[in-house]
Amino acid sequence: MFILLLCLFIATSTSNQRLIFLSVHILCGFLRRITLPNDPSICSNGGYQETFDGIIFIRNPASPAFIQLTHCLFKLLTYCHALHSPNSPLSQSSFSFLSTMTDAEKAVYLQQQDNNDDINISSMPTNSLSLSINDRRLHNRFSSFLDRLEILIGIYLTLKPDLYKLNDSLNIIGTTLFSSLDHLPNFRLRNIIRYCFLPFVRHCPISTMIIAIFESLLPFMYTKLKDKWKIITERQSIKVTNGSVHENNDDHYQTQDRCEEEVIEEQVTCYLTRDFIDVIKNLLASQSNTSDHTNQLINSNDIDETSMDEMMTTDEQNIGDVPSRKSTIQSRYQQIPSEFSLKILQDSSIICQYCLLILFDGLSWPDTSSITKMSHICQSLIKHLSILINGNNDFLRQLYIYILCALKIHGDNEPIVCTLLSLAVLMYDTFQQTSSNLFDSVLMEIPDVTNEQVNNYRDKMQRQINGKPLSDKQKRDMLKQLVQPLMGQNVAQMFKREPLALNNLPPLIRFSKRSLHPVLQHQQQLNTDNDEDHGLANLFQHTDD
Repeated sequence: MFILLLCLFIATSTSNQRLIFLSVHILCGFLRRITLPNDPSICSNGGYQETFDGIIFIRNPASPAFIQLTHCLFKLLTYCHALHSPNSPLSQSSFSFLSTMTDAEKAVYLQQQDNNDDINISSMPTNSLSLSINDRRLHNRFSSFLDRLEILIGIYLTLKPDLYKLNDSLNIIGTTLFSSLDHLPNFRLRNIIRYCFLPFVRHCPISTMIIAIFESLLPFMYTKLKDKWKIITERQSIKVTNGSVHENNDDHYQTQDRCEEEVIEEQVTCYLTRDFIDVIKNLLASQSNTSDHTNQLINSNDIDETSMDEMMTTDEQNIGDVPSRKSTIQSRYQQIPSEFSLKILQDSSIICQYCLLILFDGLSWPDTSSITKMSHICQSLIKHLSILINGNNDFLRQLYIYILCALKIHGDNEPIVCTLLSLAVLMYDTFQQTSSNLFDSVLMEIPDVTNEQVNNYRDKMQRQINGKPLSDKQKRDMLKQLVQPLMGQNVAQMFKREPLALNNLPPLIRFSKRSLHPVLQHQQQLNTDNDEDHGLANLFQHTDD
């Protein structure tokens, strides 16, 4: 408690930025290190339990003290995010570099970071020649402070039910998380997704609050990610079309800086996509809070202890806890979607629509890890599409088109092709009795695919009902043969050419009879039937003279 009061005193002081930064670090570290007892009897007798809306929660013992700082800390994050706005005083001053990525963060995305943790990040080599040493230190300090503040807000979102019992809790959380969200750079947006939205979706006990937050978040992120991947895809297609571009020496450094910026942009977009898919996955795997005392104890202890450790690699992580953490994560994702998430999808058409759009349209984005994650979620959602789309055949047809478009883009990647074919076959099987004609009309739009081929494919797929069931591999092979004109060429066959037919080359040195040594002329006369023998063996024979 003394540390908390000290932090309150430091935070109110504006005379030194270091003290303000230190207060946030102390608050974050203090709250992260609090653990809950594993014994249910200790929780019930020690005052760890609290009932909210008829549900028993295992509350953090530090929650009452930290809740008093809620408005102060949440407003502080709002002000920090507002600094990234184009009209902010920071953007129009000489300190506008504070809203950009530090050189240490660039090195992480470029995979150039040093394994030595003792190196000061302010002493790392930098390409920002215009920044002085003091500016670089300020840049690193401000970035670290903002990261720690976002982590602290994320830990606040795990303080249930104290945070969510506040009268204006939805206004506080929504205003803070969405403040200047459209002005944040992608690397900062990724931190908000990882540190704030992920703990929120894991711990928020009120479904109406989840619906209100995600009805605003999902459309924004779908537009954001789709636009970013469109730019990256067009850039990659231009590089493939034009090939290597030769530039003079004067443009060498500019080209190198531009390449680094493009690599960093692609890496940030990839990680942002993966982290947001994890948020959707947690949304679909979320469970409704019950009065089961044991489950509440396990869930609360898991969240308070590992919510940030799963997202950050720190030196304090205990290697022995990794198996238990993995088992907890696997048990969390056993059932996707859960009954609680299905109810959310049915209650909110916006959440349902944009979840499906992100997951199915995202199959065309050129990131293997994201496609693997999304395909697993799509496979689970296809079984529930009949109750989610409410008979909207146009939307169902569009989802099937998204899968075929992904086959067109990723046709050169054999593992992804197998996954996408499985999704298409599963969707065809699920709606075979009701919407097979809908899918047939999509298949007939593929170039070089005839109506007869589509009818044969439909008849073969129906054999599993009347005759011997087909295996999954047989179904994939049939669909692959049908959509082969649509798929891209395998990367192993992309640059394959016919071998050059070369005739036997003539001898490198041709000797005339006049230029031959007398010994060779004599040998050539003896071996007139052998054109390839030039008498080289006799040339090196030992003579007796």
